[in-house]
Amino acid sequence: MPTRDEHIEQITRNKELLNTEVLHPSITKYVEWSITIMFYTAVHLIEYNLAPNYHSKNHNDREKVMYKNSSFKRIFQDYKALKATCWSARYMCGGRSREDAVTCMQHLDKIERELKPA
Repeated sequence: MPTRDEHIEQITRNKELLNTEVLHPSITKYVEWSITIMFYTAVHLIEYNLAPNYHSKNHNDREKVMYKNSSFKRIFQDYKALKATCWSARYMCGGRSREDAVTCMQHLDKIERELKPA
């Protein structure tokens, strides 16, 4: 199971990728990968906040814990929107636009504001 520091490292690496010309949400032609990176950045932010006392077994487990924990109340819908868009982008072979990626970035920004490590 990743440590809190390892979650921070992955969050940082993911954000660096999102700031490249290839994957920046507003200009990328790889929308599905930009959205996927955003979703997994959110996952690491959430897991950072659960650690070291808890580590989700899978996405459904994480959602159950988030739903029951009031500290995730304000970002729960943002997380679910990111997850749904990510899965659609990956498994439906396209169908997502840069505008979708920008919307996902707004969801991630909100999650990050709420859960940002100190």
